[in-house]
Amino acid sequence: MHELVPLIDPNGEVLAGSLEQASDQTLARLAAAWEGPRRQAADMLALVKGELRARMQAADVRKVTLDGHEVRLEYSSAWDVDELDGVVTAMVERGVLSAAECAGLIKTETHVSAAVATQLLQRLGPADRLELENCRSWRVRTVKVTPPVDAEAIEEPVPVIEEGR
Repeated sequence: MHELVPLIDPNGEVLAGSLEQASDQTLARLAAAWEGPRRQAADMLALVKGELRARMQAADVRKVTLDGHEVRLEYSSAWDVDELDGVVTAMVERGVLSAAECAGLIKTETHVSAAVATQLLQRLGPADRLELENCRSWRVRTVKVTPPVDAEAIEEPVPVIEEGR
């Protein structure tokens, strides 16, 4: 059996009960309460990391220990597709590499332009629009919780979320 997750508000106060036992209303209130601080924390973290990165790059340092914290710059690489294609093609022509060795090296991905698809949907008649619309699927991306504008609205009962809805 797994441990129950405690409820913690943005001020760090541990609330009575657990995540699994909380009412739908409590979960909605907590989600709304955490949204602002989460966004502020993410913004501040990005600024702080950006400043550390700038200072380390200016000092030409890749790794440093500061107040016991190891801070290091992590790198990622990106290939220039056109340049790589030209170099590999020349190597194949010179016999350094075989075409078989290079199979699958450069992949082209097909993407749908949502903007163009939406424009097409807007100009089609109902039957054609439905045919095109059937090529699209929807998935839940996130849960957005907006706090009530009126403080009195907080006390209003919220319907219980039922399974399968």
